[in-house]
Amino acid sequence: MSLEPTQSLKIWEGNARKHSKKQVHKIAESIKSFGFTAPLLIDEDGAILAGHGRYAAAKLLGLDLVPCITLGHLTHQQKRAYVIADNRLSDESVWDYGILAQELSAIKISDPYLDLSLTGFSLPEIEIVLTKEERRHERKLERKQEKTQAREENSLKRIANQTPQDDCLPQLSCPLRAQKGDIWQIGHHRIICDDPSSDIAINRLMGGSKASLVISDITIPDDSFEYKKSDSTVAYYEALFQNFSNSSHEKAIHLLFSQWKQWLSITDAAQSVYSDHGIPKDVIIWDKGTSNQGSLYKSGHGIVFAFQKAQNSQDTSKIFFSDRSLQRSNVWSYQKLEKPLTFQYENDEYEADQRPVIMLCHAIEDLSQDGDIILDGFGWTGTSLIAAQKTGRRAFVCEEDPVLFETILRRAEAFLCDEAKLVSRFSNSNKGATS
Repeated sequence: MSLEPTQSLKIWEGNARKHSKKQVHKIAESIKSFGFTAPLLIDEDGAILAGHGRYAAAKLLGLDLVPCITLGHLTHQQKRAYVIADNRLSDESVWDYGILAQELSAIKISDPYLDLSLTGFSLPEIEIVLTKEERRHERKLERKQEKTQAREENSLKRIANQTPQDDCLPQLSCPLRAQKGDIWQIGHHRIICDDPSSDIAINRLMGGSKASLVISDITIPDDSFEYKKSDSTVAYYEALFQNFSNSSHEKAIHLLFSQWKQWLSITDAAQSVYSDHGIPKDVIIWDKGTSNQGSLYKSGHGIVFAFQKAQNSQDTSKIFFSDRSLQRSNVWSYQKLEKPLTFQYENDEYEADQRPVIMLCHAIEDLSQDGDIILDGFGWTGTSLIAAQKTGRRAFVCEEDPVLFETILRRAEAFLCDEAKLVSRFSNSNKGATS
């Protein structure tokens, strides 16, 4: 590139592109503000091949020297073709008015004193671009709100179709179908008969998929561990929470139902797994509507810990909350199920899940979207699976007890009017799965 005297240059006589005085003045203002940023392209005789508008602006500004690049390798016919191409090819581009509006707005906000007409657009043209983009953005928000509202309405219709049969349990008078390690499927839901604290079991259940929400009752029965904090309970919860975390998306919420007596064990175990050093994102009180005998006062509530999976430092995604969830409090008033509180199989008595389906439906709708996977480590009597089906989600459920597992299968089959199928059986002899 070299600086050439303005007077020594000459226009290309065959240039078919003409510049109005208004355009030349705009180019001149641009050069005054930003400098001569694009050199002229000339041939060895000083004839201009590209940059006639900038050349006219330079003359208008009285510049003695202008930057030039000499193209000495072109034949005369190539020069003629290039002059046409240089003018024509720019016509093929189009404006992205969305990006243009964003850039103009950003400049206007950052430097309100900068003359935006230096961009080549007149102030009325700029106003039209900004107004159109604002209206387009408003229409986009309106469509998004309409879709959200429609989704919410459909969701409410699904949930509103609540019947007493939703919470009914089947009668178990048949042989149990499952054995430990089995994976069964019904519809889009998967169920494994295994220990949720086993990483092998949870990995087999998930099959590489990730849950968007974990919702599980992690209450440890009296006859399994002491209620008070102990190393064994903390270690068990740590293994359980790590499996939940490994099987869920970044920032996923884990709703864990429990009792206040296990608070210390749960929060201690959560420190090494969940975000904020195990401090819950929220603690929800389930107002059960009725009360039973307690240590001092009658107990009429349950506790739901809302932990969040620790996020990857590079993850910038936002957690999903439905519009309705932002209006709900952390006191959930749902009448617990009174009948049946227990059911029998052969000579053994089993306690049923007292959580109503409608409560889990609302929680699932709050914190997940259609088609998401909901992970439940303790399927119990299948309430989470029924709630997932009613809300259009997929339930991945773990239940170790074969009787409770059969209850889930029978309940799901009755609700979905479908037959559960065995998809994988775990063989202890070779420590592998067979299909």
